[in-house]
Amino acid sequence: MKNSVPGAVEGYIAKTPMLEEFLAKGWINQSALARDMVSWMEQETGEVPTTQSVIMAIKRFSESAEPQAYDRDIQRIISGCSINLRSGVADIAVEKTENIYPVLQEMSKKIDTKRGEVLSVLQGTSEMAVIIDERYVYDFLDMLKWGTPLKIEKDLVELHILVPSDFWDTPGIIYHITKQLTMSGINIIDILSITTEISVLVGKPDAANAFEVLNRMIENARNGQQ
Repeated sequence: MKNSVPGAVEGYIAKTPMLEEFLAKGWINQSALARDMVSWMEQETGEVPTTQSVIMAIKRFSESAEPQAYDRDIQRIISGCSINLRSGVADIAVEKTENIYPVLQEMSKKIDTKRGEVLSVLQGTSEMAVIIDERYVYDFLDMLKWGTPLKIEKDLVELHILVPSDFWDTPGIIYHITKQLTMSGINIIDILSITTEISVLVGKPDAANAFEVLNRMIENARNGQQ
């Protein structure tokens, strides 16, 4: 059974959460969206709808749409965040084998995390990302006598975000942060999170812009802006 124009519009938007959010906030040109949807709508409705009928369906949807119900919780969490930068960070990808663990143990003795030096490890199924201060890269490579790193990214900056502890119970926090950076054309090299911290790694050329974007996000949340 073919769908109606309003039903097809609602289904199309439901598949794209960011589109629904932008329509709710009035950030979308509805006429342009309707023109883009017409050919897709033909498959859904079994007929070629007029652009005007699609515009009307989008308009009706937008009038009843509201920002996601948990937006207020996201804004509350973001408003409680603080951010700082750590420059001179390296991200080393290595094969995950038993041999890597003694190396990491030795590195943990060498790196003084209490003084703010960086040592973070992200484990995948077959690889590990080791994030350390650049000054320790060659020490790490010297210990890695049994293999060659899969990749080394140097000259990175860590955006270190302190977040309220209940962010784990609030959907959309990491999505909200990464969305701000993505929409500003900033490439995320890596991202890690623990109970009260989120770390985002970016290249040095993106660091100042990334800090400005996220700092503005926090200020807007504190001022009650969406």
